[in-house]
Amino acid sequence: MSYYTILLQLYGQRGSKYQPRRTQWVKKANIVSQVAYTSLKTSAESSWYFDSGCSRHMTCKKAYLTQICSLKGDHVTFDNGGKGKIICKEKLNVDGLPHLTDVLLVGGLTANLISISQLCDDGMKVCTYKTCQQGCTVNDSCEKTVMHGTRSADNCYMWSSVQAPSSRKGEHDELWPKRLGHTNYINIQQIISKEAVRGILPFDVKDQACGDCQVEKQSNSCHQKLRPMITTRVLELMHMDLMGPMQVESIGGKKYVYVCVDDFSRYIWVEFLREKSNTFKVVKKLILQVQNEKEQHVARIRSGHGKEFENSKIAKFCADEGITHEFSAPITPQHNGVVERKNKTNQEMSRVMIHAKNVPLKFWAEAINTACHIHNRITLRPGTNNTNYEIWRGRKPNIQYFHVFGSFCYILTDVNQGTNLMSRVMKAYSWDTPDIVGLYMCSTKGLRWS
Repeated sequence: MSYYTILLQLYGQRGSKYQPRRTQWVKKANIVSQVAYTSLKTSAESSWYFDSGCSRHMTCKKAYLTQICSLKGDHVTFDNGGKGKIICKEKLNVDGLPHLTDVLLVGGLTANLISISQLCDDGMKVCTYKTCQQGCTVNDSCEKTVMHGTRSADNCYMWSSVQAPSSRKGEHDELWPKRLGHTNYINIQQIISKEAVRGILPFDVKDQACGDCQVEKQSNSCHQKLRPMITTRVLELMHMDLMGPMQVESIGGKKYVYVCVDDFSRYIWVEFLREKSNTFKVVKKLILQVQNEKEQHVARIRSGHGKEFENSKIAKFCADEGITHEFSAPITPQHNGVVERKNKTNQEMSRVMIHAKNVPLKFWAEAINTACHIHNRITLRPGTNNTNYEIWRGRKPNIQYFHVFGSFCYILTDVNQGTNLMSRVMKAYSWDTPDIVGLYMCSTKGLRWS
């Protein structure tokens, strides 16, 4: 070939301004498929494999397609570089086979492939799970399982005509919590994610409980937290409650404890009653006493709906004294929470003091009285730096005289009684006879020994 011939082929005929020829590529088909299926053994022509590298559903069996629509010039590329001709594309709707649309009939293909990407394009969701029997499921937009696959020995997911134990995912989500005794969904999610048990298929754990759980597991909502101080002076509001009956009578034969708390100072008073019917006398006595001590009027009292407080005697007394009687909501002790918390504090302190020194239970009244005496002098009022005693009395408390409840002690006896050779002291080392326990007295300076 001469040099002139080469130039002519490169630049065209003479007189064409020596423009180089431009090659224009024409796309022959709109479908280009790639296959990434790999198997360690020869596959049967009736097997269907889920393939994430396959861009379209493909089959090698012409008999699977009901209507054949031929395609010309189309081909697929296999992983080894070989090409297979696309013969036709049709819908697969045969009993005993997966129901698929736009399935390609490819010549030279030795297996039937289900494209995961095409399933996702059709609005499906493919989920794989690892339980006692590994497999995968294909769910539609309504969370209904339309196909099920099992994992073969060569680590390929094969379509299975046998459906999963629960064919409807929505029913599956509702069934398992019921089978597990309506346990909480967090626990179910943990055992599924950590594969702690066998025999349960993975499913989407709902955040909202079922209707039965909402009815039977409901609890009281939290009450709004109040600001530290809602009153401006002492005796503006007094909280009252009656605690008991106790299982053991006190040494004075008492079984009930009347507790009263001033809202402003949080100072506590306790009185012990033999019967509930004595509540009115104690309430009247305490209110008149504190009014005379502070020279101020009690504005409001707050209690529960117990008949020991909601009766005609207390109503008449409050009307005569100009006191407003407020009641908490029924079966809602949180509305009278100030005195309820004081009750709990006194009970816990007295219980510890009794059992720490093995004091007989009949001294529970002395223990509660001691706990109240200590609590008033060492507890700081919320929102202030002062104790309850200082707010009520106007001076700082002195706790130098405090002793351990139930400790051994020596009591000096009257030297004029008995003979000169008798011991002048009596040691309180036993709880038999005599029974001795120390008690702080509010009306007497010093300690009372019982």
